[in-house]
Amino acid sequence: MSKIELDDVKSGYNLGKMNANFNKIKDLIDGKVLMRDNTEHPNEPNHMEQELDMNSYRIINVGKPELPSDAARLQDIPFGIGIDNELIIKSQSEEVVLADGQVTVTFTTLSTVGAVFQINGPSVDSRNLIDIDFVGTTDTTVTLAESYPAGTVLTMWKNSGKTPSDTITQQPPIVDSVGGDEQAKINEILTALRASNLLEA
Repeated sequence: MSKIELDDVKSGYNLGKMNANFNKIKDLIDGKVLMRDNTEHPNEPNHMEQELDMNSYRIINVGKPELPSDAARLQDIPFGIGIDNELIIKSQSEEVVLADGQVTVTFTTLSTVGAVFQINGPSVDSRNLIDIDFVGTTDTTVTLAESYPAGTVLTMWKNSGKTPSDTITQQPPIVDSVGGDEQAKINEILTALRASNLLEA
């Protein structure tokens, strides 16, 4: 269906129909079209009035969020999903500078188990890697699905903790104590936190 219906000017010079058609075009642009550059008319509305369906396509080149209502890029979120599909709070890191064509990356300080990875550099868009971007081949090595330009930095992020698999997992529910035994309840909470390596033992 056409977005705008214009009246045909069948013959001759029909100024009224021509002006009416021009006004329809003007009204459509002013009221329905989202302008890429609205600087010449800053007081005119340039906002959505219904949901925008991206049809499973991504919005790319989003800037770093500054306001609470701004969209956040994956790299701006202070956690990620590791190899084992568990939540990672980024608190330990190790960087490897890639050579041209390099796809096998070995880390020397931290284990890759339960880690999340971020790629950045002057010739690539900084982003967190997802499961289709790499495979964890050993506890210290990952194989990238594609190579990146020389000088690109691959950063591995992990939780700080005592074990390589230190990730945050959901703990069993803590049942309220009967009879108001608050000390036992608190101790049970602390035990659960220590078991997740969120507290030092």
